[in-house]
Amino acid sequence: MAEQQIPLGQFCTALMRELKMADAPTPVQLQILDYLEKGPKRRTICAFRGCGKSTLSAMYILWRLYHNPELKILILSASMSRSEAMSAWLLKTICDVSWLRHMEPDSHDGRYSKLAFDVGNCKHIEQSPTIRAAGLMGQITGSRADICLCDDGETPQTALTQVQ
Repeated sequence: MAEQQIPLGQFCTALMRELKMADAPTPVQLQILDYLEKGPKRRTICAFRGCGKSTLSAMYILWRLYHNPELKILILSASMSRSEAMSAWLLKTICDVSWLRHMEPDSHDGRYSKLAFDVGNCKHIEQSPTIRAAGLMGQITGSRADICLCDDGETPQTALTQVQ
């Protein structure tokens, strides 16, 4: 019998409590989580500043990897430092939360950095790492990913792309 997936809302509630962020997601955050879990293949989240869009998206990535460690995730942002910060948060959370530690990267395989790492329970180490952080204007040609998370990718230059 296949293992039943933990719903995203429950996963994030447990994670928020473990990290002492909150006792539970707010009603708006629950709507965002429901959309992340059940929405269309390509999703865009627009919400007011401070709703936790980036944090919830990072938790969604952890949830997906918790259920399928073979996924490849590309985190993109307008600035490399922003995508690197999200990747670093994911890595720190995996290492700090006891029930996520089975995903901690093996420091001996060489991919254990906030720019790129493989989760520890990944069975097939491939050319593309489990998590890779990159800037939108950086070198992403040839990158392979099951999920591309673009967080704060808007700049005057990227906003003009469609017009140009």
